[in-house]
Amino acid sequence: MLIHAMAIETIGLHYFLHQWNPIASSILLIFNIYGILFFLAEIQAIRLSPFLVTEDELILQAGLSKGMQIPLREIEEFKTYSGPDIIPGKKKNNIFDARPSDFIMEKPQFQIKLKNKLRIFYMYGLRGSVNQIILSVDNPGEFSSYLKDKLNRLTDSK
Repeated sequence: MLIHAMAIETIGLHYFLHQWNPIASSILLIFNIYGILFFLAEIQAIRLSPFLVTEDELILQAGLSKGMQIPLREIEEFKTYSGPDIIPGKKKNNIFDARPSDFIMEKPQFQIKLKNKLRIFYMYGLRGSVNQIILSVDNPGEFSSYLKDKLNRLTDSK
């Protein structure tokens, strides 16, 4: 639905601006087409990039715009999220939200606390560091048991 709205808006805005200034209209048309293509690519990236748990790290890629690789040895605690539905502004700076963007953000399913701050990678080469991660997955029971099993194996091998 959003893509349709963007396309209709692009056509109407292009027609309106073309009467006023054809050059501005063409530039805005290019930006709008880029926005639609980026939005489609973001949807596909979210759909086709699952969270991966390997032998020694957890890879979180939330679309094209943000991602993170977490060594399992850096995970201090993995638990079901029990915090507020909406995270206050100051706390957002230290939290990596690995949930896909949506109009109405649902409460996260899991929270991961890290031993040390780790780097996150945003779009256009921007970076940050966080010490907590919140995320939601399609199969919470399967993901939780698999990650807990990996973490238990890691602590048993020490």
